[in-house]
Amino acid sequence: MSTYQGPATFLVDGVGNATEAELQARASGDGKSWSGWIEASPDVFWKAYRGEELRLRMPDGREGRVVVSDVDPTGFLKVTGGGPAPF
Repeated sequence: MSTYQGPATFLVDGVGNATEAELQARASGDGKSWSGWIEASPDVFWKAYRGEELRLRMPDGREGRVVVSDVDPTGFLKVTGGGPAPF
């Protein structure tokens, strides 16, 4: 299992929002299962729910498409990634 904890950019329809992320990639049949939590202000939270394309970009420029799969009322979004983990 691969993990990442640190800064990232949460892109909502191409617009970047600085965030902190805690992510995990798990070994699966297709090798493409990853998820985790990112910090989100109320403004970013609402943008994410209205957005059509959500991506998470790592500091080295790698990025992956995500969907919001859960919300924590303390200001975190659970994201699930599609494709290879960008970390």
